[in-house]
Amino acid sequence: MTVNYKLLGVPYIVAASSATGMSTTGDTNENTLATITIPAGAMGANGIVRITTVSSHTNSGNTKILRIKFGGTTYASISVTTTATHRQQTQIANRNSASSQIGSNTSASSFGASSGAAVTSSVDTASAVTVLITGQNGLGSETITLESYLVEVIYKA
Repeated sequence: MTVNYKLLGVPYIVAASSATGMSTTGDTNENTLATITIPAGAMGANGIVRITTVSSHTNSGNTKILRIKFGGTTYASISVTTTATHRQQTQIANRNSASSQIGSNTSASSFGASSGAAVTSSVDTASAVTVLITGQNGLGSETITLESYLVEVIYKA
């Protein structure tokens, strides 16, 4: 039986990792840790996509950067140093149009205040949209591991 989540009006899971961990190490390039596809039309004109990640990384003074990109636009770019783990949640909402979004500029933390302006984009969510979760080490000998992720969609016409 196929469930039509659009009719239910509840969040549904588009993708979830198996918590086996995807790592980047050995360089300072931005490396893709996960690629997720939001199905065409899954959000509706006023829907939301919510992306939650848990990562671990080398605990050092070097800056490691964790990013979440929606259709090529960076909605989260978190710099971490002297911590060993991080949990991040990013929310992106359509603005009464399948091709206009807004989300928080999560550059310092996942929740709470930010000095950055809200992020906007014009991604056509009537078509499939790619979400990238990336990591970039500050030193090639360090490691960032995406421990798990959860991508949810809340459909709203």
